[in-house]
Amino acid sequence: MFRQSALINNEWVNAKSGQTFSVIDPATENEIGKVPEMNVEDTKEAIHVAKKAFKDWATLTAKVSYYPLRYVYSAVYVLNKQMALDIMEKNFLFSLFRIDMIIF
Repeated sequence: MFRQSALINNEWVNAKSGQTFSVIDPATENEIGKVPEMNVEDTKEAIHVAKKAFKDWATLTAKVSYYPLRYVYSAVYVLNKQMALDIMEKNFLFSLFRIDMIIF
């Protein structure tokens, strides 16, 4: 699920410069991947295509736009729920570790 590129204009792209930066898991401090180091040119392109897409999106009726928005909402909800469970699990394990350290 972890994409190591940026989604611009419905395409997964890398930075024009080819530069990347590391994504670090704060719990383990291990690198979990690299993502593009987007510069001003990349950002301006993303803004340009987003503005163009918004003009098309704004012409849709609520009835038509409901389904894609509902899909995105559901996907984000599921991901947030999974992330919350992962965080709770890590915090629980960390709490057990701290209790062991205090007891012993």
